[in-house]
Amino acid sequence: MTPTTSGSPSIANRWLNGSATVLWIGDSIGQAFENRLFQALRVTPAGIGMRGSSFGSISSTTWHTGGPGGLGAAGLLTERNYSPFPTRESVFNGTAVPVAGFPIALAARFASDTTESLLLASRNTLTFGGVDWLAGQPSLRLRAILYRNAASSSAIGRAEVRGSASTSTLKGAGPYLTLASATPGYLADEFPVIAPAVGEDCIVECQSFEGATPTASTNFILCCAILSTTKPGLTVIPANSGGWDVLRWLDNTIISDNALAGVLPLLNLTDIVISLGQNNPGAQTAAQFQVSLLQLVDRLRIAAPGASIIFLPTYDTNNPSTNNAPHLAGFADAHYAAQQLTPNSAFLNLFSAAGTFAQNNALSFYADGVHPTEPGKLYFLQTLQSLLDALLADARTTAAGRYAAQRDIEDAFGRDNVLTWSRSDASATDADISRIQRALDHADAAIDDFFRDGPYAVPLQIPNPTLARWSATLAGIALYRSRPNISTGSSTSASLTLGGALSLTASTNASSSTDPFSTRLADVRAEMAHYKSGVLRLQSSPALPTLAEAPSILS
Repeated sequence: MTPTTSGSPSIANRWLNGSATVLWIGDSIGQAFENRLFQALRVTPAGIGMRGSSFGSISSTTWHTGGPGGLGAAGLLTERNYSPFPTRESVFNGTAVPVAGFPIALAARFASDTTESLLLASRNTLTFGGVDWLAGQPSLRLRAILYRNAASSSAIGRAEVRGSASTSTLKGAGPYLTLASATPGYLADEFPVIAPAVGEDCIVECQSFEGATPTASTNFILCCAILSTTKPGLTVIPANSGGWDVLRWLDNTIISDNALAGVLPLLNLTDIVISLGQNNPGAQTAAQFQVSLLQLVDRLRIAAPGASIIFLPTYDTNNPSTNNAPHLAGFADAHYAAQQLTPNSAFLNLFSAAGTFAQNNALSFYADGVHPTEPGKLYFLQTLQSLLDALLADARTTAAGRYAAQRDIEDAFGRDNVLTWSRSDASATDADISRIQRALDHADAAIDDFFRDGPYAVPLQIPNPTLARWSATLAGIALYRSRPNISTGSSTSASLTLGGALSLTASTNASSSTDPFSTRLADVRAEMAHYKSGVLRLQSSPALPTLAEAPSILS
């Protein structure tokens, strides 16, 4: 059965009580959450990321041609897969940048759009402990990530931050940048920012030419920008793209490996959310989707090896009248199965925890059967908060073996049962972690011993749900059978004569014939035998032949 939460409680603790910088990979549902994320999660905002495409030109276009790019889009550059974010591109024609009608200090620029609600003066209507999250901050910083190639502009572009109370007054600016690079690459431009006043718009500018004349045919490319308080809290960097599925994130012709390897290390990520599935093709089964999720994790881990992965299936959008997204239930299970194979990860089952489509539709949580209304955003994100709380509540010391962990035994037999069986002292109230650890160690050793002369290298190399189930079953039954106080039977003695002069007296338990787990143990042993004989196959490294087994060649 797929649980509501699984994984490392430290991830939830970092989100809710520490400092997390989160890349959120989702679709238009993820985009809809962005303006309410901090508020609904009851966390301190520490930073907000803006995609390059969240910027627009506010001055004359006579000096440049602007347009979208990145993500395989038909942009102005020949490169189409240089960024994991949609971007805004500018290619210059050599005409002097106009300043007429603008304060000279503003010149011409890309500025953050007026839809960035967390930057606007009205952000103080989004309650964060009753305080404007930007106003009065003593150590704001901007970090802009720019793409560079051989035709990039040099020494005329820079990143800036301004406030609307006095648009000609700089809040902060980086140096003029020499972006041209013979080898395509990336640059992080970071500088301090004076905080805006309460009720003052904050405008992030990632281009300013101050009246200079750009060289014809040069370009300026912004991948994203992050405005940060540098204080503990949650920083969200959205990478949501409407209509996208997991296969597009795997397409190297849309987002190249070089783009991920160039941009992700510059974001200082601690966590990556994968919230996909709504837009996946109907032909992709849950099993195929699980494989795709693991392939995406592999891609992301190469670029950001230290980041935790959070698997977050989307909420239910299965509208019976349109048969929309009936695959999401299976895909939620696939998210969990993928998490079980992913170290340093967590699973938050929003699909299950948020309830059915019928329930939420009756409460007017959908604007169109898929995207959330404002009350829907708060409800779904508050449900996410409850999942993080539940994961954090399980932050206890537990045992872990090679193939399974204490939580796997608890999933199989129940947490209360494992706690009771583990106690060597009837008066104890806590689980005996050392006994659970020994049971797991013995179970792993039993699996290794069984496969030692089989087709796989021992120890088995790739932990997976099958191995975890075997080890958890063996460990759980060992705890049950070795519990000191057995209330379901009493010990009796019996004499057994094997023949001749040999006799054996054995002590046994009257309840052994009614052991409730005998059948489960037999099933696991039979399944292990099938894998050892080759009837079924594990995803594990093959055994290497010993010297005695290696073929010899006669000359």
